[in-house]
Amino acid sequence: MKDHLFHPFYSTKRKGLGVGLVMCKYLIEAHGGKISIASARGQGAAVSITLPAEPPARSG
Repeated sequence: MKDHLFHPFYSTKRKGLGVGLVMCKYLIEAHGGKISIASARGQGAAVSITLPAEPPARSG
């Protein structure tokens, strides 16, 4: 599953759409940030989000 976390339309839920983490990653990276997930079987997961203090310069 780890290899598929940020792939669109992949879900382990029966009625899942598989777009939640994909959208999170897209929005975070669009603002110059990073997202990472660490987990241990049976112990849950830790999600880390890092955003810059200043937004990235806009082009265009």
